[in-house]
Amino acid sequence: MLAEVRDTKASMWISASAGTGKTKNLIDRILALLLDGAVPSQILCLTYTKAAANEMLERLSSYLRKIYLMKDSEIIAELNTLGFSKHYLKRFKELYEQSLKNDWVNIQ
Repeated sequence: MLAEVRDTKASMWISASAGTGKTKNLIDRILALLLDGAVPSQILCLTYTKAAANEMLERLSSYLRKIYLMKDSEIIAELNTLGFSKHYLKRFKELYEQSLKNDWVNIQ
């Protein structure tokens, strides 16, 4: 995860051409915010099209579903990849169940 993406103290704007990793960076940013304890319904992620918003939400949901099914050791390895310690394990595992509720992240 890029350091700028991991720094959750400020808002973030990404502008780049197709295929440069914008969606991945935005999803990583949402994950960083959620792992740091942000209230999901207070996260607003804007994109240019409804199709892109739907794709981003699907990617986030699929990723969290994948994490939910992993063994703890695999989740810890994923956390390390994202720049988080194993102390976030419980929070990471809870995100999938939280994503199934109505007050989830706003991607529009």
